[in-house]
Amino acid sequence: RAAKPPSRQAATAPCRRAVAPSRRQAAAPPLTSSLTRPALVAPPPPLLSGESVTSVVASSFHSAVLTDSGRLLLFGDNSHGQLGVEAANSSEVGESELVAPLSAVGPLAASRIALGEYHSLVVANSSQLFSFGLNEQHQLGRARGALWMSFPEEVDAVPLPPAEPPSLVAAGSYFSVAVFSVGRVYMWGEHPLAPPPALPSTGAADAAR
Repeated sequence: RAAKPPSRQAATAPCRRAVAPSRRQAAAPPLTSSLTRPALVAPPPPLLSGESVTSVVASSFHSAVLTDSGRLLLFGDNSHGQLGVEAANSSEVGESELVAPLSAVGPLAASRIALGEYHSLVVANSSQLFSFGLNEQHQLGRARGALWMSFPEEVDAVPLPPAEPPSLVAAGSYFSVAVFSVGRVYMWGEHPLAPPPALPSTGAADAAR
């Protein structure tokens, strides 16, 4: 279903500094609310020498790029920490951040990525499943119950098979899915028959840290 974007009003809660490297795309040309013709990403993702893109994933308001070296690059709206760094007070059209969220966690190589409406799932080192972003429907699978959590941490509130890498991850608007090679499918977050959730009115500081 089509989801209504959250309010872009400035938050009153104080913000901390981002925990991962990020940069504003100030050099990019002015953006509009829609584009009717294909256009190059400008500026392009900052690839390393000899590095190439292996996968591109897009959700309603943010996008992800995986490279052959295992780097994860995220860009777009960050009003609920879905880019893996401190949630922005506001995220208007034309204000996009480009970040490498796993660089703050450690030397991790991302292999799979799934994007929900306002949350992200990442498989790193072939076995660890990380989540970050909006958590109002518990779509992050975290033990703590904060409304959003911008720092990437492993899913720990879902009894996933130990020491077994997920063969597939997917995300709906407000739920998450992990598939394992033994044929087991795990789903958590919004119930498919539940009414649409009321989103937090602002992005602001990470409520979990």
